[in-house]
Amino acid sequence: MKKELIPTLMTILFILSYYLWPLDTSPKAAFYACFGVTALSTAIFRFKPHAFSKSLVGLSLLLVLYILTSTLWASAVSPSGNFLYHSKRAAEIIALVTLIAAFFDARYHGLLLKGCVAVACIHALFLIPGHHLGHRLTNPIDTGMVYGIAAVIALFFALEEQRINRSIVYFCAFSLLVTILLITKSRGPQLALLCASTVLMAIRYYRWKRLAIYAATMSCLCLLLFYTTDIFTKVFSRGFDVSMRDIIWRETITNGLNHFLFCLRMEKKVLLHLTNGHSFTHSHNFMLDTFRLTGAIGLLLIVALFIYALYLGFKSPDNDLKLWALVLLFGSLCLMTNGSIPFNRPSHAWLAFWIPVAMIASRPRRDPLATKEIL
Repeated sequence: MKKELIPTLMTILFILSYYLWPLDTSPKAAFYACFGVTALSTAIFRFKPHAFSKSLVGLSLLLVLYILTSTLWASAVSPSGNFLYHSKRAAEIIALVTLIAAFFDARYHGLLLKGCVAVACIHALFLIPGHHLGHRLTNPIDTGMVYGIAAVIALFFALEEQRINRSIVYFCAFSLLVTILLITKSRGPQLALLCASTVLMAIRYYRWKRLAIYAATMSCLCLLLFYTTDIFTKVFSRGFDVSMRDIIWRETITNGLNHFLFCLRMEKKVLLHLTNGHSFTHSHNFMLDTFRLTGAIGLLLIVALFIYALYLGFKSPDNDLKLWALVLLFGSLCLMTNGSIPFNRPSHAWLAFWIPVAMIASRPRRDPLATKEIL
């Protein structure tokens, strides 16, 4: 293996670790190990960064540094200590984005994406057997989000594959991963999958025959299950209530408007207190939480980063970047129903936001597509 592949291999191992370990664990150890090796190897061997989207990386760093700087003027107690505490988070996110953007070999996007589907399916086969549909999986929200990302990837390849036999395999993988999504009973990822799938079908409209056959097959199976079992009653037993999201979001917006330009405060733990006496650690919406804690400037930066990354991904002629844009769309929709400000330590939220942003940035804005796919 060429020495230059070390950063790429470490990145692949880190991202696959989200599917290798139980979803109630943190990927911190994998992050420190993989990106520690990446940083050390690039320093020792003096790898030269390839061309990447400097504008997208720059906008990412601007958001991170603005959130970090806001701790100085927003904290009511010990601004310097608060700044140092959050500096660790800033350093981790900056390392993730810059190292992936500058050193991930674009030829291995396909290998990584297909690896996510394969490992997720293997893990799913251990989760589904013996599961009682009356109960939710452990850590259902993160599980729904992470496996939903793998489902989006599987559906993309099911439509993109030229060989029908491979397409069927990916449709089967998609069905298996959606099963995990359903038994989590987490409605945010389910809604996000519906939206992301609609966008995918719009940009892959020429595969309508393949989609129609799959939809007809699944409809027949669902009708059979509906009339012969009570599976749907158990899966959708949580109903369609919004679980106080409307109250939480109204209070979040009120907090943000009261400190419109800059922020409320950015401390180690900022509770959101509702008028009914309940308190929450975050607003269950990563953009609204950014508005509440960093004001209109922070909200403007994160919206600009989100839209610009989607623009670069969907505009690119490279299918891998289109798929990463789709992952970003799905993940961000999940974080809009159960996410906090994107300024956390290595977590599952990174797979929904920072990792796809970094992957989209790993290709320059004007990519000649001189490289060939590994798979």
